[in-house]
Amino acid sequence: MLTRFRIKPLMMVGCICLGTGLLIHSQANSVGTVYLSRFLVGASLGFVGVAPNVVLVSNWFRSSRGMAVGIVLTGTSIGGLVMPLVAAPLIVSYGWRIAMLTVSLTVWLVLLPAILFFVTEPARVAEPDKNSKADGLTLSEALTTTLFWVFGLAAASVFYPIFATTQQFIDLAVQHGGPGVAGFLHAWLFRPIGHGKPPLP
Repeated sequence: MLTRFRIKPLMMVGCICLGTGLLIHSQANSVGTVYLSRFLVGASLGFVGVAPNVVLVSNWFRSSRGMAVGIVLTGTSIGGLVMPLVAAPLIVSYGWRIAMLTVSLTVWLVLLPAILFFVTEPARVAEPDKNSKADGLTLSEALTTTLFWVFGLAAASVFYPIFATTQQFIDLAVQHGGPGVAGFLHAWLFRPIGHGKPPLP
């Protein structure tokens, strides 16, 4: 989808899903509402998360593309560092609902306008001849390769344990130190990623 459609409209759809999901979550009073909000937030990642940003930057750069993508990906760590430090005081002072609503407002008032006014896409190149063979593999061809599944398993083995561990870590920190301590520790976890390799003991 990211290579067949313009990225900017897709990113705007992602912002709408993300902002709506956070808004619904801030007012949730049932498990079903929470599931709906998390579904919208999860769906938004496919439109405005890492993948579309990597594709957008890759389309702009021909040389030093790896460095450009690396700088973009650093933003995920910076967000993980900054947002807990912003959200934790809000939770302590006003409760988690107001904090979630505030984060939602940043999507509507900051992220969406930024995409609307600043995201541009390079001119599309001419479509290749249908009779010529394109570089790379189609999805169906990739699914039959061992390397595809090795990469998929490796990614799952890395990221899902991180997500699960982080969630349990936050719950434990809240129980023993409160939201402020949990926010600080969560931000500290992202600090080595955002600033290079962690210092060796």
